[in-house]
Amino acid sequence: MRDAAGRSGLGIWREGDVDLAIRHYDILDPVTYRYLGRQKIWLRDELRPGESEPVARKGAVWNTALLSSVIVDRPGQRE
Repeated sequence: MRDAAGRSGLGIWREGDVDLAIRHYDILDPVTYRYLGRQKIWLRDELRPGESEPVARKGAVWNTALLSSVIVDRPGQRE
């Protein structure tokens, strides 16, 4: 799988997820297993109550990418 930054990784999803309309994948680096991002794939059209047009169609994909992270000493500290 690819994250939103275009990096290839391993897609991990948990069977038995509560939401059966969307599959959520966590994308991990294939060597270090570092978290790269997330991908969501719609397995069927998602409709809002009372709407005839779907919010997302079956097969739609949404990606994120974690580009940086740091360990800090206290909450709110920036780098």
